[in-house]
Amino acid sequence: MVVGGVQLLTLGVGKQDEVSHHHRRYRKATLRAVFARAGLPAPRVTYFNAFLLPPIAAVRWLRHSVGAGDPTRSAFEDNRPGLVNDLLAAVFAAERHLVPHVPLPLGVS
Repeated sequence: MVVGGVQLLTLGVGKQDEVSHHHRRYRKATLRAVFARAGLPAPRVTYFNAFLLPPIAAVRWLRHSVGAGDPTRSAFEDNRPGLVNDLLAAVFAAERHLVPHVPLPLGVS
């Protein structure tokens, strides 16, 4: 990485990441510790996909409570093109204007 460069990491935690076979999980403190051990400056840490957290949590809770869904499948397999997907994509994309300026306290993968 060059001096003054930017590195973007997207790190997840949770069932979706298990389904996606991600092998490392970090919390803010452990990610900062990794950077410190490597002699790198402390990273700016924020979340993304915060705007969609409430509806995603509600759908996941509902599916779990009624026993619907296959826990071994990726949630991405349930993606369907159309108006609802376009609306969700627009909400997700809207965060790009906020994330560079405001650290979001939580998000969803």
